[in-house]
Amino acid sequence: MLLLMRALPHIFPSTDRRHAVITPALLLLGQILAQTPVKTRYDVVVGLFCAGLMLEYTKGAKRLPPEAMAFLAGVLRLFADDVESALADGPLP
Repeated sequence: MLLLMRALPHIFPSTDRRHAVITPALLLLGQILAQTPVKTRYDVVVGLFCAGLMLEYTKGAKRLPPEAMAFLAGVLRLFADDVESALADGPLP
């Protein structure tokens, strides 16, 4: 399913504010990123793929999806050496 979603921005215009195909795809990707807990490496890989897709969808419209940014910040925190300093350096997204 995720590989088929990779083809959508090449078929349909992703710069439209609301599109019958792209908007639900963006909502699904955002829901996957926001509500799926990261427990394994596979979850990290799927989340990174979804975040990349969201960034690819919104690149032409010059928008940044907050779900993708929050997921990427969370993954960076997972790999931080000192968790306390990683949380103290900036606000949680």
